[in-house]
Amino acid sequence: MLLRTVSVAGFKSIKNQRLDLGRVNIFVGQNGAGKSNILEAIAMLSSAVSGGITYPSLSARGVRLSSPSVYRSALGYAHRPKYFDLSAEFEGIKYHCNIYTSDQTLTDKAAWTFHSESLSTKNARGKWEKKAGRSGNGIRIFGQPFEKTKIGSDQSIMPFLGLLGDISSDSQSALQSLEAFSIYSPFTNILRGVASDDSLKQPLGLYGGGLAEAMKEILKGRNHDEILRFFSMLPWFRGISIRKPDASLKAKHVGMGESVLAFSDRFMTNDFNKLYSADVSEGALYVSFILALMLHPSTPRLFAFDNVDSTLNPGLVKNIVQHIAELAEKCDKQVILTTHNPTALDAVDIFNPDHKIFIVERNLETGETEATNIKPPSDMTREQWNNEYGDAKLSELWLDGFLGGMTPPEQF
Repeated sequence: MLLRTVSVAGFKSIKNQRLDLGRVNIFVGQNGAGKSNILEAIAMLSSAVSGGITYPSLSARGVRLSSPSVYRSALGYAHRPKYFDLSAEFEGIKYHCNIYTSDQTLTDKAAWTFHSESLSTKNARGKWEKKAGRSGNGIRIFGQPFEKTKIGSDQSIMPFLGLLGDISSDSQSALQSLEAFSIYSPFTNILRGVASDDSLKQPLGLYGGGLAEAMKEILKGRNHDEILRFFSMLPWFRGISIRKPDASLKAKHVGMGESVLAFSDRFMTNDFNKLYSADVSEGALYVSFILALMLHPSTPRLFAFDNVDSTLNPGLVKNIVQHIAELAEKCDKQVILTTHNPTALDAVDIFNPDHKIFIVERNLETGETEATNIKPPSDMTREQWNNEYGDAKLSELWLDGFLGGMTPPEQF
């Protein structure tokens, strides 16, 4: 079950946005447009569903940690709200929360408190019915009142649902996918194994940790064709393995674990053709990380990858995103990507309802983040689209300023 709609109001640079998502979602736009803010709003929802918003829970999901008041919108043209409002809608279940933020320090455990919450499911007639909720009037879960004193204002009602009622297995699975949501943003030194990943997330760290062990599990499975297909994007690649580091290839000043990724280079001599993570190209490490993220059965079913184009050349970005889109369908993953690279747009099919491209930009008058889904009119065919734009690629349309989210050079 996919996350179909996310609504955000009063969060950072976002005044009020409703996003209809697909299986593969790409957010593009200028630096500072608010792409990461959208990802963090979803992470806030994830944290709320898990039981409550705290600094440890936000950190575990890849959110940048700041004072609680920073997360509440402060756009100068409007009265500053005391709350931010978030909701997530799946095909048969919907969760909403309204979060009050204090101006306390980072150590305040109640920096975020629930002003209101609701959980609704669709009935046989397709209408939403509230199953649980909290407000100033109290808490009700499956029609039964629940004492406020038993659920603190910094605690979500969600972990208590099982005490007073039940929801379908599909709805439970949907909420679990939201609860496991994380924002991945790997760093080269962590991928190389020469720096630690403080996120401690398993099986893959948010910043690149645990890559060798995750790949070890994947190499044990029946993923041989997918692995070779992924690495075919690297012309020099011959093979990949997990091994104990050889003393002759291990620099004394570089720390390595018990197992390392070893890449064989088809252009090197047969008796010396292995490169470890510390020596191989950044592109090979990012390809490995993305492959592990998509194929490992224990990685989240719903996740974001911030700056998927990091360190990759334009041609490789397009190929990577194409592979992500195909594996998302095959492995039942839902992926949200941010990028600054136009070629990423050419990897998706805007005539496929499960492929979404959002142009993210700041409103020039109000400063608020606006995300516009680029899609053809409902009555337009692919041939008509191509005729309308002269068979131009989406990357070309973006660079030429037709899609927005791009400031053209002067006198362009």
